[in-house]
Amino acid sequence: MRLVDFLSEYFRDGIQYEDAVQLCLAIYSSSDILPLLVQQDDLSMDKIAEAFANIAKLGLIKNYIPYKATFYGATYHAIEDKGHWIETQASIFKLNTTQDLNTVKALLGSKSSCVDNK
Repeated sequence: MRLVDFLSEYFRDGIQYEDAVQLCLAIYSSSDILPLLVQQDDLSMDKIAEAFANIAKLGLIKNYIPYKATFYGATYHAIEDKGHWIETQASIFKLNTTQDLNTVKALLGSKSSCVDNK
């Protein structure tokens, strides 16, 4: 299953921007938070960015406030652009950003058993 299909189905009612960022960072850091079927997709930085840009284009990312993107170094692109999400992932290296695994576990665990008790 493609990541974009998983995200658009799983969050069909939307996901808050800051939660989407945390999820994006977590997937980039370790795909094992996702169901095995999704882990088999190409989960390169580029493909993860494409997936998040696509769900943003679908209107599924809610409550985006531009100044919050600066915390992740994502200031040059709209959230519907893949570049926004590449900058977000790159913040791990440029800004020493970390993901909040408790948030990610709550996001994924609230709807399925994607995340175990790591």
